[in-house]
Amino acid sequence: MHPRSFALRSAAAMSILALTATSTHATTVRFETVLGDIDVQLFDTATPQTVANFLAYATGCDYNDTMFHRSATLQNGSPFVLQGGGFNYDGNGETDPNNFQAITSRGDIQNEPGISNTRGTIAMAKLGGNPDSATSEFFFNLGDNAANLDNQNGGFTVFGQVLGDGMDVVDAFAALPTFNFGAGAFGDLPLRDFTDTDVLNKPIDDSNLALIHGIHAIDDNADSSFLSDLELAALDILLTATAAPATAGLDSADSLAGSTPADSQIVQQASASASSATAQIIPEPATATIALASAAAGLTRRKRRNA
Repeated sequence: MHPRSFALRSAAAMSILALTATSTHATTVRFETVLGDIDVQLFDTATPQTVANFLAYATGCDYNDTMFHRSATLQNGSPFVLQGGGFNYDGNGETDPNNFQAITSRGDIQNEPGISNTRGTIAMAKLGGNPDSATSEFFFNLGDNAANLDNQNGGFTVFGQVLGDGMDVVDAFAALPTFNFGAGAFGDLPLRDFTDTDVLNKPIDDSNLALIHGIHAIDDNADSSFLSDLELAALDILLTATAAPATAGLDSADSLAGSTPADSQIVQQASASASSATAQIIPEPATATIALASAAAGLTRRKRRNA
């Protein structure tokens, strides 16, 4: 292979590895809910304090047997947010949901705004007029709320993105009827198998609540040596070229060309209206270039894990 071609391919491969560095260090968590699972990729690099705080509640089982307690719409009727992480269900039905026990706070955290509140993202809830007041409560953005939430109250910290068909489950919760139990936290309570005549007459229990059974990590930083197919193809080019520069990377180049760019990007659906949806690509910021020696070691570990 001509030295110039080898240099270009090597540079391209290293660029791919740099772009995918943060994707291999992203924690993925699974919300196990009464309507199905919701997988969320967390932005460990961009919002480290928020992710650490969220995982502390999750690993401490604080989110076990909790609920989505708010399903809010905008004044025009468009879906706004689905909020949870605030209250436990202890197995006892309550006629007044304000009697449900609040999750014990682990303390306020510093705001980490910067990623836009578009559809399919998850962000932290907080008190009005206090940017650094988030504790346990979070919300899913049901629509493109960037204009409203990116700057309000210091900006709301987006710390993750729903993966796969998870928004189908989120939308199913958002489609539930809501009931007003006063001016507190339960003014837009989504409930199943419940009617207006049941309000303050029928105890609300697990057959009615939008329950979250638990949240747990299914892929975390301990597995950061696990490389994507795109990274493996890039490494193959570099390692083959290092061993035999004269014939480097021909098969690997074909493999790389067939790889999916989405491996290094977070793809989300941003919907400004019910009739108009556009795909928005938001890569989490890359902070470091992967050294070839480390990458080679990672390649070895990947193959061993798959054996």
